[in-house]
Amino acid sequence: ELRDVAAASLKADEERLKAQTERRVEELRQELERREQACESRRAELKAKMEQLCAEYEAAAGQAAELRRTFEAARDKARADAKDALADRKRRNDDAIKRQLEREALALGFRISPRPASPNHPD
Repeated sequence: ELRDVAAASLKADEERLKAQTERRVEELRQELERREQACESRRAELKAKMEQLCAEYEAAAGQAAELRRTFEAARDKARADAKDALADRKRRNDDAIKRQLEREALALGFRISPRPASPNHPD
């Protein structure tokens, strides 16, 4: 009878430990699921932020390229305007010198006949 009592006691302890272990395993499983859900939510947030940052980066890169194109166009126009202004100034200087020489020649009594326009120097 002592053996039966010991066996029954051992069996009860085993059942109790098994039940405690199953409860603990279930608690751990629930904790794991909760943490996995939290991680998944965080990953989704980070992915959305990353996509937003990528979009902002692409927009900034596009803006930088547009700024570069605008700068280059303005630079080229400024250079062309300066070249045109210099050519205009040279033409006006040449015309002023020509008029001065003509006045001096007339003052000295030279007669000036009109010259045909040169293909390299239009009048």
